[in-house]
Amino acid sequence: MKKITLFTLLSLTSLTIGYAQNITFKPRPAEFEYKEIRNDSIFPLKTVNQNTNLVFESKNPYPIIFIHGLNSSSSTWDATTAYFDTQYGYTFGGRFDFCLNADGNNGTANLNVFPTAGADIAAFETTMINGDYYTLNFNVNTDGSIGTAALSNQSAIYKQGIAVKKAVERVMQLTGKNKVILVGHSMGGLASRQYIQNTNYWQPDAAHHVAKLLTLGTPHGGSNASDTGLGWFAGIDTKSEAIRDLKISYYYSGDAGRFLYGGIEVNNSSNMNEHLFGADFYNYDVNCNGSIGDNVVGLNAKPIDNMIDYSSVIGRITGGTTDGVVAEPQSIMDTYYTSLTYPTKFFYFNSAFETPIIGNQMLLTM
Repeated sequence: MKKITLFTLLSLTSLTIGYAQNITFKPRPAEFEYKEIRNDSIFPLKTVNQNTNLVFESKNPYPIIFIHGLNSSSSTWDATTAYFDTQYGYTFGGRFDFCLNADGNNGTANLNVFPTAGADIAAFETTMINGDYYTLNFNVNTDGSIGTAALSNQSAIYKQGIAVKKAVERVMQLTGKNKVILVGHSMGGLASRQYIQNTNYWQPDAAHHVAKLLTLGTPHGGSNASDTGLGWFAGIDTKSEAIRDLKISYYYSGDAGRFLYGGIEVNNSSNMNEHLFGADFYNYDVNCNGSIGDNVVGLNAKPIDNMIDYSSVIGRITGGTTDGVVAEPQSIMDTYYTSLTYPTKFFYFNSAFETPIIGNQMLLTM
């Protein structure tokens, strides 16, 4: 069997198109782009090479946008992208910083974008160039500094989809390409699907412009693991919008998670009942329209474009059927979309570094 590398897997045919930028940036001190402050420590962030003497040549037909997962940041991709830089000569095009709780109020939600008053979504300017890949970062505070105080990287997936939309538009404008490749780790895969599966999120020409979606450990059917004690130790807020949206089912009521499977936005003994004491979540506005009580259509009940090239990496702890967070079949999108024209190409990554199990004749080397 011929082995297919990630470089080959991401290669597709290209056309070019231009898109005008429509992002209005929220002001912040310029130095916030380059560093993250955690407690008393300063961590430098990956930035673009601004050497104007370099001539850029695209290494892929389409640029890649990397999207991180729950309670994470764009830095989760640093080791991977450093490998691409050295092995394939990739060029980093820049990082998109979005705060997804820009009004600082956990009790309400909206899909408004700065400069709309009270908007939950705010983009902050970062240095951008024509590149092979870009990263999307939700680990951003209300003032544009990098950090977790606003719970932005634990925000509603409806908001994350808007950020993906803005990033896709800007990347096409920067590169002149008419499509992008989305790579989502964990919840980042659901953020990508939120963009792809909602036509009202698409670009002005009524197209999504996604050629390929690669998901890594994404809970396509949800996960109940992150609201455990281990999640709390990892800094996860069990009342956050993201935990609400990732649920397979709610602990006490047992009914299905609203974001993925649909249902009424209501909290009582038989609906969205998660915690024994106190409020279950900061808010129940799953679709982030500013009101509670809507009958939400779950992501897994919405149509999906059959012409996108789908691939998935699924983790396994030796001898089990889970990576410790996402269990099968929740990790396989095809569980919920059984009639895809081109089934997802996937493989299982074993934590013991044993021989991977091949799915659909596809081996992806990372």
